[in-house]
Formats: sequence, structure tokens, C-alpha cells
Amino acid sequence: MLTYAWKLWKNGTSLELLDPILRDNYSRNEVLRCIHIALLCVQEDPSRRPSMTSIVLMLNSYSTTLPLPREPASFMHSKDGGIAVDNLFNMFSYLTFLFHILLCFFIHGNAQTSDPYTFHSCLPDNFTKNTAYQSSLDLLSNDFPTIAAVKTFYSTSFGQPPDSVYGLFQCRGDVNSTICENCVAEAARNIPLFCPLSKGALFWFDECIFRYSNNPFFSQLSINVSFALLNTADIDVDKARFNELVMSLLTDTGDRAADNALVNGSFATQVVNFTSDVTLYALAQCTGDLSTQSCRECLANVIETIPICCTNKLGGRALFPSCYVRYEVYQFFNLEVQPPATPTPPLLPPPPSPPPPPPGIFRPLDSFC
Repeated sequence: MLTYAWKLWKNGTSLELLDPILRDNYSRNEVLRCIHIALLCVQEDPSRRPSMTSIVLMLNSYSTTLPLPREPASFMHSKDGGIAVDNLFNMFSYLTFLFHILLCFFIHGNAQTSDPYTFHSCLPDNFTKNTAYQSSLDLLSNDFPTIAAVKTFYSTSFGQPPDSVYGLFQCRGDVNSTICENCVAEAARNIPLFCPLSKGALFWFDECIFRYSNNPFFSQLSINVSFALLNTADIDVDKARFNELVMSLLTDTGDRAADNALVNGSFATQVVNFTSDVTLYALAQCTGDLSTQSCRECLANVIETIPICCTNKLGGRALFPSCYVRYEVYQFFNLEVQPPATPTPPLLPPPPSPPPPPPGIFRPLDSFC
């Protein structure tokens, strides 16, 4: 297994390690990073293996640069230079076990722990290193975090055509300036990690959207790329009414966000009771460059994807470049909200109050182009 994993790594085909059943349920970059870390853990030279502290840091921070692995050990040498055959099977079994454990830990851990990073998409066109375009992109990456300390939305361009970079960020309407700044800074740090040399990219975080391109896109409704993130748990009572309530709640929240387009950054939240024990929380937002009409159209389109990804699910979100919506059965935004409306009597006995569910599964609905 280890030899096979190394061969795939060298050939740039590491994803062939995964069971095809996982194909639509993982982030390509996250899995490749997992395999990279696993190979570092089985280096022949113990001094080249990361400590457990380093492994935890690598798994939780994409800003940590990973060293390149060397070919792992496949056997042990005895003191006289020969092969210690007795240790061969144990050594191989141990390394294979470690490789599997780390791989499973990473995939399972990312499905069960909260991470502000949501998803990204890269444009296929690349630029050349050390060119005017890279200089423009570096200016954007350096300036945006500073601007985010005082603004929740900003759009501008850097450089002169044909080397101009057009960029914007939009922080969530309920976060403070520190969270906004940190989110935009993290997105900027992710550019060389996830989209090296790409002329354009889009990053979705819980607290912000970060986007740049070599072509102007401001004030243009963008629905050409979409992703969905869903809660893996299902509502177990009165599913039809639950789904209907989710859609009506998101539609109303979207309308409120569009009406606020010129007030507080096209942002709105709402709360409503499904039963006396289950409360629905909803959020909708557009980027600040959209008009009221464009925001309303964007949100209407993104809400239409919710039944595709999230029917019967206790939580879900759909992401477009220019807008997104989200709903959960727990409060995930920071605004002080009004008490929810009086609950509608359920058709069946209400279920017990669900615990905060695990984050869901990434499900791409289209590609960035």
C-alpha cells in the first residue's frame, strides 16, 4: 500500500487511492494535503518525520508550508547491513496502518469539526511568475486585509491592462472588523496555496467572500459557479412541512437582504420555529457591488439549488460568486435576533432537540469558469 501510494504521488495521481464512493464528498486539495502529510509521517529518516504537534498544525492551518516527502522506507536494515527479515512484515504493516489512520483521521475529522474555510475555485488561465500581473496580485493580497479592518465590502483594481487584477471582498454582515480583517487575510494567504499562478480565484469562508480575476466583473451578476454544503443529518418528523418552511424562510430572508442592498450590504437574517423544540435560522447575503434587482435575482437563483442539495437536511447552504444563503437548526450568526414566531403545531410529536450537528459534505454543483 505504501509503495503504491508513493508511486501515485510521484505520478501526480494520488487521488486514485480513494474509494470512488467518496468522489463527490471531499475537497481535492484537502485530500492531497492529507496524503502529503501521511507520506511525511513515514519517512525513512526519523528526523524528517513531523512531530504530532506539527501534524495537528498542518491539518488545521493551510498557511503552513509542507516540505516535500522523500521515498518512504519499505524495509529495515540490520546492524551488519543485511535485511532484518523478521522485522519486514511488522514494519510494513505498521507503516501501512499509520498511513491509513492518518488518511481516515483527516477525512473524518474535516467532516466532524468546524472550519471557517468553506470552498474555493480557481480560474484555469495562468500567469507567469515575476511578471506585472503577479505584482498587481501581490498588491491586492497585501492591501485587502488592511482595508478589511475598516470596511466590510471593497472592490478595486490594481495595475494597468493587460496586467490588471480586479478584486473584491465581502464580509458577512454580522461580523466585527477584527473577524473581517482576519478572514480576508486568510483568504489572501490561501491564494498561492490553492490557486498558484491562477489569473482568478474565488474563496468562500464562513465570514467572508474573496474574489479576483484578470477580467472586470464588478456589478455583474455571477451565477456560473455554485457549491453546496449540507448537514448530513435529516429531519425525522414532518419532512414535507420542514422542507416547505425552509424554502419560504430562505425566500423571505432573501427578499429582506435585497431590500437592504443599499443599507447594510445586502444582508439579512431570520428565525422561525418549526416546532417548540426545533428552530430554523436563515441568512442571505449579496456582494456589495450588486444592485437591488441583481441581488434579488441572484438570491432567487441560489435558493433554487437548495432542494437539489439539501432536501430533508437539518442544515445547508448554497454559494454563488455574488450571493449565498444558509439555514441551520442552531444559531450560526452573531446578530441579536428577535424571538421567533409562535410555533406551528406539528402534525406528529416533535423530536427531541437536536444537538449542533456536524458540518456537512461539500457538493460542487458547477465549476468556476
